[in-house]
Amino acid sequence: MEYKDLASVEKENDILGQLWEIRQDWLNKLDAWHPIQFYDLNIGEMELEAIDVKSAIEKIEQSFKEVKQWPLTDSMKIELKNFLETLPLLDSNMGLSQKAIVERHWRDLRIELKAGNFDENSPEFNLEMILSLDLLSHREYIEELCEHAKKQMAIRVSIDQIKHSWEQDPMTELKLQKKPSASDPQEIYVTVVSTEEIMALIEDHSNMLARHKSSPYYREFSEDIDMWETNIATMTENLEMLMQVQSMWQYLECIFMGQQDIQLLL
Repeated sequence: MEYKDLASVEKENDILGQLWEIRQDWLNKLDAWHPIQFYDLNIGEMELEAIDVKSAIEKIEQSFKEVKQWPLTDSMKIELKNFLETLPLLDSNMGLSQKAIVERHWRDLRIELKAGNFDENSPEFNLEMILSLDLLSHREYIEELCEHAKKQMAIRVSIDQIKHSWEQDPMTELKLQKKPSASDPQEIYVTVVSTEEIMALIEDHSNMLARHKSSPYYREFSEDIDMWETNIATMTENLEMLMQVQSMWQYLECIFMGQQDIQLLL
């Protein structure tokens, strides 16, 4: 039987001590993060810390290749890999903490996870609970859920913009001007200068609503989409009628208001 020399044993013990120190430091970080509520988690900071720990292990592996065969090294690398792959599912850009994720998405996720008793807004919904849910086993579902939520959010924003335009934007106000009557300069009436900008906006919004109506997410917004389609159709009809009446009046005014003999017949 061959025995390792004392120097090799001492080196292994030293490396093992470094690994346990790295692991203990990592566990301390996890303990500090565990009670933090979901929406208060600093995903970027945790990711950087985990990458630093991973890099420290890889540095030891490079200097002492036998480390790769140790169970401690293997378990730490797997734990860090799972942690780093879980974080993107939580972040505010593409993950569950983005603004696009609303109650209906959480309800669907609870059904998928078969964990119907957690409340994402409660203090108890912290990192410790999140890690216990084993989100990685449902990664494909969560990624698809978040992608759909982002697209649904785009529709919500678009509808809100349409609402804001017609309720608050001065651009949607008719441009009017006062004009004296051809027959009596003392008589003033109001005419519409132009509807070009409003009609262009109507066309844009009609196209938006048509796209949303053909979207797979139409059902979630059907009430708002249908309402604005009806509103815009009504506005279009009224504007066209108004401009038609105004055009006819401008043509007929000089006939009916400017000729004394015709006025006597009216």
